[in-house]
Amino acid sequence: SSPKIYEKYDVSLRFTVFSQSGYRQFKTLPEDIDEQLPVWIDVVNASSAEMSRLAAKYKIHPLTIEDVQFMDDREKCEMFSEYLFIAVRTVDQSGPKVIDEWGRQVPMPVNVYIILFPDLLLTIHKCPLPHIPRVITRLDRDRRFNELTTDWMMYALMDDIVDEFMPTMKTLEMESDSIDDLVLILSQSDRHEMLRRIGAARRRVTHMLRLLKPKIDVMKALTKRNSDRLKPHTVTYVRDIYDHVQLMVDNLCHYNETLDRSHSNYIGQINIEMAEFSNRMTWVINKLSAAAVLAVPLSLVAGMWGMNVP
Repeated sequence: SSPKIYEKYDVSLRFTVFSQSGYRQFKTLPEDIDEQLPVWIDVVNASSAEMSRLAAKYKIHPLTIEDVQFMDDREKCEMFSEYLFIAVRTVDQSGPKVIDEWGRQVPMPVNVYIILFPDLLLTIHKCPLPHIPRVITRLDRDRRFNELTTDWMMYALMDDIVDEFMPTMKTLEMESDSIDDLVLILSQSDRHEMLRRIGAARRRVTHMLRLLKPKIDVMKALTKRNSDRLKPHTVTYVRDIYDHVQLMVDNLCHYNETLDRSHSNYIGQINIEMAEFSNRMTWVINKLSAAAVLAVPLSLVAGMWGMNVP
């Protein structure tokens, strides 16, 4: 049944209500939301009126509403008396792309806001994301083995967000290894393009570090400072996400070092070629100087005794 759930998910409907019996989608926030027995409510592009209604219904702090409405980019995990507020950034590999200064298409970062109550999970984001149907599919499969608690749903969503970075990580790994292998063997005419490749790869690595590094602090906050808000088995799985994020950050630092070394090798190759060119120029000038030394006496004699004077 899982593939069918994924296929039936309608991205045009902004509200998704998931309960123990399944999930339903709505164009607007239903008036009888409590009768749906929600465990997870996902909201796409909520208006100010809808956010006010949710805030009044579930007693959400005004600072949380402000962060959501102004789309604060800082990733964090904050503890309130009634809930945990988690802000993370993800990328949609299948969504709209932006063109960077090197002409490459890169996924656009998207803010996801998670409000975790003991008995309700509320997620808010600006545009439809593939995480939601994938997580619903996973929860439909897990319901046969585990109790679907809100902290477990939060873990499943965070896990899917982190997994979305894996294709880009694989691409960066192949790109950095390729640059490291080619930088010393390319011909002189191809090296200008190699410098552009190094610059583009370093920019993408920096972009990924900006997206992944803050997640380490979010995972630490969930597993250490706020672990009492999660069930013990969920904390174990969240630690696994922390390990994955830390590994990806370490790999990005390694890619950055590889690209730095490739750039240094590129500069070294240029310096060697410049030195060889300077040596050839010096050899030519020495030859010309020797020829000039031989020609000067002859020119002097021809100039003194070749004039038409007594």
